[in-house]
Amino acid sequence: MASDSTIAALSIDPQNGILNQVPGSPFPAGQQIASFAMSSDGNYLFALDGWNNTIRIFATNRSTTGILTPASVSAGPSTGAAPYALATQGHFVFVGSSLWQFTAFSGSTVTGSISVYALDSNTGMLTLRASFPTPGGPETMIAVP
Repeated sequence: MASDSTIAALSIDPQNGILNQVPGSPFPAGQQIASFAMSSDGNYLFALDGWNNTIRIFATNRSTTGILTPASVSAGPSTGAAPYALATQGHFVFVGSSLWQFTAFSGSTVTGSISVYALDSNTGMLTLRASFPTPGGPETMIAVP
């Protein structure tokens, strides 16, 4: 669960489904969190900071506490547009970005892209692999194998 600048981590009681707040939660996460997603292995949480056009990366302590520890901050999407949508699959992280352009005579247009990052599962670091233009700005995404 995220607000504009924090992420609240909750644990789930496997017997009855009751949610409990993780110690130390909510965790600082940037300026304007637009979206977040967990890595496929559950070891990292990615949060898009739309204010700074960056991807904030947190290591998760899944085995005991669920505490989030900042791992790093990755550069934003290659287009320089605002990151808005996020999905993960395997060792890849997909970031959808939008760029609004306003003109006095024709109104506004939206262009976008989906950037593909490779995830280093040992460090959480992301490496940009490719960026694909989209006709509009992706608002939500899901990656299916």
